[in-house]
Amino acid sequence: MRILILHLHDQHYQMGGADRGVLDLASALQANHSDEIRILTNAGSFAQEAEKKGICVVEILHSKFAILKTWKIIDEQIKSFRPEVFHSHHRYTTFLLDLFFKGRGMPILHTQRIQTWSKRFFFRSGDFMTTVSESLRQHMMSCYGVPADRIKTIVNAVSSKSPDLGFVQELKRRFPRQAGEIFALCVGRFHAQKGHSYLIEAIEKLEPEYRKRIKIFLAGDGPLENELRQTIEQKNLKENFIFLGYVQEISEYLEFCDLFILSSLWEGLPRVILEAFSMGRPAIATNVPGTSDVLEDQKNGLLVSPRNAEEMAHAIRYIVNHHAELAKMQEGASQSAKKYSFEAMVRSYHELYQELIRKYKK
Repeated sequence: MRILILHLHDQHYQMGGADRGVLDLASALQANHSDEIRILTNAGSFAQEAEKKGICVVEILHSKFAILKTWKIIDEQIKSFRPEVFHSHHRYTTFLLDLFFKGRGMPILHTQRIQTWSKRFFFRSGDFMTTVSESLRQHMMSCYGVPADRIKTIVNAVSSKSPDLGFVQELKRRFPRQAGEIFALCVGRFHAQKGHSYLIEAIEKLEPEYRKRIKIFLAGDGPLENELRQTIEQKNLKENFIFLGYVQEISEYLEFCDLFILSSLWEGLPRVILEAFSMGRPAIATNVPGTSDVLEDQKNGLLVSPRNAEEMAHAIRYIVNHHAELAKMQEGASQSAKKYSFEAMVRSYHELYQELIRKYKK
């Protein structure tokens, strides 16, 4: 099967969860199903990583002003690669496919990975659409008017990776743990969506006896990094937050830490939560659609209201005070990981491609 994947990546930053999800899917389709994969994307870390995995990459421009040039590249790829199905992971590329190439015998599949509210007038869903969570499917039907018979959920999943135990030992040497201290990992681009400011405010609200027992490792990059660093310094919280920079693989940090924290204001279905579960790490996370699809309060983590620093502080106090409950939630996280099979997710996409080709091929 010949699959043309279209995706745009914000080249100002390193790869995020959505980028990683697209790349993992493409790599698995090529390796495990012997599909011919070609990716149309803009220059940047995503394209570089795809090429490292032996995937053919054709460059398009991120700029919306290059619409005619992008149209020409897609048309050239249709003639040379002769794709049997398009799989677009970005609203703009789906818009172009739907507008110019629909009805030519190559079905257009759009995958929505995050909850959005903007550009409803311009939104097009191709011939069929998938979402990474059931909550997101409901949102796309109610907010964007996608018909129920043209949309389905294929739940996010991650491939398990064994941590480098030598690197874990190095982390332990670099960051010695005090008796009774809890280490937490927080992964996400430093952007308003991820709600880091509320996490900082939550730590500020902790009483000194709790504050000295929690250390949070922040992995990521983004436009708000300097502002967050300044806020942490102004609030005298430098002992509580460690900036790691961009981290491509987080399994060692999850092995090193006790739990995961995600303070997002909205999500699709965060891959990092599933990665945490795969390492037996529960999460303190905001009760937003997508996250709440997989996180069960008191079973594999704790849910708190978004934008609520007091609730986040209360959850951290609870973890610090209840080590036995933390251990139970760690076991719950390990059990939850078994529900999200990466192989099953890839197989679901592969079967959907075949179904769409049979339905739309001329």
